[in-house]
Amino acid sequence: MNQDLAKLDYFALKTLVLLYQSKSCSDVAEQLKTSQPKVSRVLSQLRQALRDELFERRKYGLAPNDFLKQLIPQIESILQGYETLSAQLSSPVNKPALNISAQEQMAPWLLNSVSQAARELKMEFEINTQPYSRTCQSILSQGVLHYTLSVNRAPKELYDNLIIRELRRFSIAARKDHPIFESIRSVEDLLEYGLVLIYHSTKSKLRQHIEEYALSRGIRPNIKLMTESLNLALMKARNSDNIVLIGLSVNHDCQCQQYGEGIKCMDISDIWHESNIRQDRMERRFLYLQSHASNDQRLTQTIVRHLKDPHTPKH
Repeated sequence: MNQDLAKLDYFALKTLVLLYQSKSCSDVAEQLKTSQPKVSRVLSQLRQALRDELFERRKYGLAPNDFLKQLIPQIESILQGYETLSAQLSSPVNKPALNISAQEQMAPWLLNSVSQAARELKMEFEINTQPYSRTCQSILSQGVLHYTLSVNRAPKELYDNLIIRELRRFSIAARKDHPIFESIRSVEDLLEYGLVLIYHSTKSKLRQHIEEYALSRGIRPNIKLMTESLNLALMKARNSDNIVLIGLSVNHDCQCQQYGEGIKCMDISDIWHESNIRQDRMERRFLYLQSHASNDQRLTQTIVRHLKDPHTPKH
């Protein structure tokens, strides 16, 4: 084995994934609560170990090269394995564990639903919440994860896809003084700015509706960042003119205000539908609870019921 490669630890790999997502050493340093020079040193170590430059230097940050784009899914899978193993090792030996994953804005909702289902059925286990990543669905199919929330339906033989609700409400988030809040009249107004989108899986070929809308009108959307992290998306918006587009699958209220000062949210569901985003030719999107086939079916159905219950706490 490459000796330099053997020296790479969890922190180094996590740094690389965050750099790939944010393209900024300063943003990554803030997320990891470390210094920018340390992030730069780790990047140098990564370049030496992987024998590639990994990024191209641009005027406004770093641009991942093709080699890194091919490598990232494997690295994310390694990180997911680290995190799952860590959770399992910290669990009491005699207590079964249930591993769940959802994007950060939906994780409390899933956790509350699982907890209520366990109490109702008088089942006892330790719940481990795993960070949502682009490899969650493949890990779920292996049985390492038990449940996840996603909009990406997969073949039945991999795991069960249980519909929770249709995604029909949308909001934008941007810095409080952003002109979009005064000027927006249609979805097309959003396309004048850089967009930050929340993805659910790079393995999915689904385009987001804003992409379909733009391309149907011959417009190439200016996507500045694609990330599974709402926190990272809002950080990007807080420090730029970029606009975050959020599909609200949890409730009708904009939830992003709790994630950072200086950020304002606006529900644009009416504008969204008036702009004919959801035409018949556009695929409807649903939020699914995805469950490994070996899970207890009573537990699974009870979790689904609590997820659908409007009284289940979402935060």
